[in-house]
Amino acid sequence: MATAESCSNVSCAPATLAEHVLFFLFGMYPWLSVNAFFTQSAIFAHSPSIPEGKNISAILGSVVQIANAVALAYVVADRRWSFRKHYVSLILILLGITSTILAACLWSESGYILGKHHSIALILTSFVAGIVGSTSMAVIFAFSGRFKQSLTGTVSIGNGFSGVITTAIGAIQGEGEETVRFSVSVRLPFASTSAR
Repeated sequence: MATAESCSNVSCAPATLAEHVLFFLFGMYPWLSVNAFFTQSAIFAHSPSIPEGKNISAILGSVVQIANAVALAYVVADRRWSFRKHYVSLILILLGITSTILAACLWSESGYILGKHHSIALILTSFVAGIVGSTSMAVIFAFSGRFKQSLTGTVSIGNGFSGVITTAIGAIQGEGEETVRFSVSVRLPFASTSAR
């Protein structure tokens, strides 16, 4: 329980509705791109443009997990140099938007690496989305902890809600049906920028 002396700063004052909405949206952004990629995996798996076929989901999942190494590197570097969280957040938001716009434009492009045909653009943009998702978790909670206490919980709720948004858009799109209502090129940037 907070005492009057420890609540003399702004972090113990009740948060306004506007603050809760903003921190909810701030909490949603890290995983919107990653969730958008995974809700499109059925479309990717059946697309003739994706040489990996049904293996693309496992590849994207592995790439996102590998991106966790960047988050670990950020945490170690932050202990040494103490980065400004608001600048890092802005960079991550811009990276997330850029990666999904590039994915929307280039997802069906492929090329050869070491003689094997791969979905290079899709894999690279999902890696960047994974960097944004995992690194943001280390940044947004530290950043929100500098504000009113109740806002940290709001960030967490927003984070969990990002899956609901991307799933709802996937349902509207008609994912899994024979004919989808709109393409991946429309879906990816819409889902990933909806909270940004």
